[in-house]
Amino acid sequence: MRRAYDVAIVGAGIVGATVARALAIRSPTARILLIDKERGAGAHASGRNSGVLHAGFYYDSSSLKAQFCRKGAAFWTEYCDSRKLPIKKCGKVVVAKCEQQAQVVETLYHRGRENGVQLDLIDERQLAELEPLARTFKTALWSPHTASVDPRKVLESVLREAQELGVEVCWGTQFAGLASSLPSSGRGPIHMLLKDAAGSKQTLGVEASFLVNTAGMYADQVAAEF
Repeated sequence: MRRAYDVAIVGAGIVGATVARALAIRSPTARILLIDKERGAGAHASGRNSGVLHAGFYYDSSSLKAQFCRKGAAFWTEYCDSRKLPIKKCGKVVVAKCEQQAQVVETLYHRGRENGVQLDLIDERQLAELEPLARTFKTALWSPHTASVDPRKVLESVLREAQELGVEVCWGTQFAGLASSLPSSGRGPIHMLLKDAAGSKQTLGVEASFLVNTAGMYADQVAAEF
């Protein structure tokens, strides 16, 4: 491990890994450090989720969340296809149990269409052809491009690519705080302390121009140091 980096990223889940990969692509000469307190990839949420690539019809079409959802689904579908990673292009149906829920289904349809998502409103007969075990009240929503992936395999692939691009990944390494307070201007190198997550009290001082906090459920603890 070096003592000085351009960027240090705390947390090697899917967010930290993709940030590291993207930075390495944009700035090939940048010195990038990615650390995680666990001994391997996907120990928490990034490796323990359903892996669904949501199409982007649940959120208001004017929101960044909706746009990122639609673009992200397309990106990860192409990513998995091009790298021969497992992906189930099974599609998704949203059903209703009553008149009120049928109105919600129609709202989701219009919301998704406004966001550029391919969707269809289908009747009970069409639903039975797609999924014989499903039932709905009058209408259902069919999302043909909703898919699911293996989140751990995706994460491992992104981490492997980041390392091939020159990112230094250090497992079992925990952010232990700042060695000195930041300048009042908020600019200047960040002097941080790292330690072996196994419990060693010995720390290592590392300097970085920028720190990216992608520590998941522990992000508040990292942020508290600033």
